[in-house]
Amino acid sequence: MNLSAKIENDKLIMFNLVNGARTKVITLPAGATYSGPIVSGDNVTVSIHYKNGNNRSRTYNIKSGLLTSDILM
Repeated sequence: MNLSAKIENDKLIMFNLVNGARTKVITLPAGATYSGPIVSGDNVTVSIHYKNGNNRSRTYNIKSGLLTSDILM
């Protein structure tokens, strides 16, 4: 399956590139801005930029939607 991801407002949306169907929707933390997502193999990484200056990098499995890494930068 050809999967990709995009950010809409505070949601990380994973979708099928062939038919456009959404496969997973993940709610990101409110009150932040986001960059990415970056898709690499079965993983998708999004950067979360909080208003207090903290940043996080979260990686999800694009097939299951499970969080695989959460790094405070």
